[in-house]
Amino acid sequence: MPVKVAELVFVDDDNDGVLNEVDKCPATLAGKVVDSDGCLKVVRLHVRFANDSYDIKDKYMPKISEVVSFMNENKSYDANVDGHTDTRGSEEYNQALSFKRAAAVANEIEKQGIGKSRIKVGGFGETGPIATNDTEEGMAKNRRADTSFNK
Repeated sequence: MPVKVAELVFVDDDNDGVLNEVDKCPATLAGKVVDSDGCLKVVRLHVRFANDSYDIKDKYMPKISEVVSFMNENKSYDANVDGHTDTRGSEEYNQALSFKRAAAVANEIEKQGIGKSRIKVGGFGETGPIATNDTEEGMAKNRRADTSFNK
């Protein structure tokens, strides 16, 4: 006699391709590229900047090239390049500086062959620290650019 098995229901409320039962970031915005946990895929470029600067040092070019390779492999993806600062300087100044940092990285991505229409630039000033601003080491980590991707 056949045994009736309960119907399986798979739910993905935020439509990111990761089922609710394993989704660690259940409110991801539509169209964003996520990792296997359902969280926004962010590439920490680890492009760090000197204080009050938006010049990219040569040692960071290989990491930028990784982003370019990823985008070449995923032609339907666009990139958001986000610049950040530490807390030195005024909020207004840091906002402008963070945008210049993001623009510098975006320009390099474009130079390496990714069309400008696939790159969006944002500056977040001092609002998105990844480390404390109470130490020199922490401030250095906060002077950075990151990328995330849209489908």
